[in-house]
Amino acid sequence: MERAAGNEATYSRLLVPLDGSAEAELALPHAVSHARAFGASLLLIRVVPAAAVAAPVTVELPLEGGLPALGALTDAAANPDVIGAAIYLEDVAGRLRAAGVEVEAVVREGAAATTILAEAEAAATDLLLIATEVRAGLARLVLGDVADELLRQAPCPIFYVRGEAPADPGPARRLRNFADDLAQAGAVTPVPLGLREVPLDRIVGSVGRARDLDADFLPLSARRRQDERFRRITRAMTDGQALPPIQLYKLGYNYYVLDGHHRVAVAHALGIRELDAEVTEYLSSSNATQQRVFGERREFERRTGLTRVGATRAGTYPRLLEMIEEVAEAARRRQGRDADAPAGAAAEDAFKDAARRWYFDFFRTLSSQVRKRRLGRAFPGERTADIIVRLRDFRSEEARLGHEVSWERALEHFAAAYDSSHPWRSWDVRRPWDLSRLVPFGRRRVEHPDPAAPGAESAGSAGSAGSAGSAEGADQAERPPPR
Repeated sequence: MERAAGNEATYSRLLVPLDGSAEAELALPHAVSHARAFGASLLLIRVVPAAAVAAPVTVELPLEGGLPALGALTDAAANPDVIGAAIYLEDVAGRLRAAGVEVEAVVREGAAATTILAEAEAAATDLLLIATEVRAGLARLVLGDVADELLRQAPCPIFYVRGEAPADPGPARRLRNFADDLAQAGAVTPVPLGLREVPLDRIVGSVGRARDLDADFLPLSARRRQDERFRRITRAMTDGQALPPIQLYKLGYNYYVLDGHHRVAVAHALGIRELDAEVTEYLSSSNATQQRVFGERREFERRTGLTRVGATRAGTYPRLLEMIEEVAEAARRRQGRDADAPAGAAAEDAFKDAARRWYFDFFRTLSSQVRKRRLGRAFPGERTADIIVRLRDFRSEEARLGHEVSWERALEHFAAAYDSSHPWRSWDVRRPWDLSRLVPFGRRRVEHPDPAAPGAESAGSAGSAGSAGSAEGADQAERPPPR
């Protein structure tokens, strides 16, 4: 800090620590006013804890050109929090630069107070600006005990800004934190997946901003919800304007926002169900099954062009390819092209066309029915595609036993066999002369019907109606699941 004539203070370098919260950003308007009044520059700093993941991971930021804030960090790629913090600071800095303020942004790893003090000393800071909030009737700083240490040891004056604390959204309304979930996952390997459509309801967390946003990605501060950027993005998405894809990390079933929190929040508000995203997936380095499933999925997506079919069981994707090949073969037979089947690029295009028909005409409809029946409860950890493959095996077993049925009927039988809440799994008294049927399904030994027995054909006929159809359903429900 320099002394001007008349003992008036003047400032040339202002330091603003931010922690990603709206409350910490309350210091920014005052910092901007000081910067304009004294012709000073701003230095934004965010300190993140040192990486605490089980094993080092290599992360390439999926943004062209990288970020200036990452340049001074030798191990920036080892800590996912650093990436989220850098993107957050660059977003804030970009807004301030647009307002005509000279701004730099840096991310540092380490202990918060020690790191901020070291940066203030190294940058020859003239004024340190920090926001405070009110909690439980006492003025408590956003940075907690860190602020006390800064107050005692700062090499320059400190400017405090006081604001109101946001209401706690409660555990059910908080976002998942990518760094926390990554630490629990153990050693992982990041693999870029490229551009794809991601269902909004699977975007459940944030990289670096989980504590500042609620489950709809809205700022906890009501003031921040009304800022100009939200209004601008809302207008653009309402008008159907093209916006750049958001940046997501994928860990297991969940997606975490690296860049694009505003767009996700607006999508929630507008009822948009899917967003275009550049996705990087984190795979367990020690889970052989997960690695195998990933390889099978990449081959499935390469051949079909479909990127929205998820599975967790090894072998599901090759089985889905078999189903699509059956669709493609049926299309060729209908067109009378058995003799001169397409080859090369034409064959690939034809297969992708068949895959799209399969997806829109068959898979989506059947998936909806599987989810409606909540069959996932019978197969914890499996996705709808995995259950559809199980259903295909079940239907094939019915056909092998002489009961050709439609997919809809097979699904009904499958639900009766696996879903404990299905009405067929309760006491069955529709054929009271068979006393074995008075034993609950879960406790009796199921006997296979003899296809050659009299009446077996009519009982298993797909076209049966009325009471015959009911008997058919009971027979199919009793059959044990295929192995």
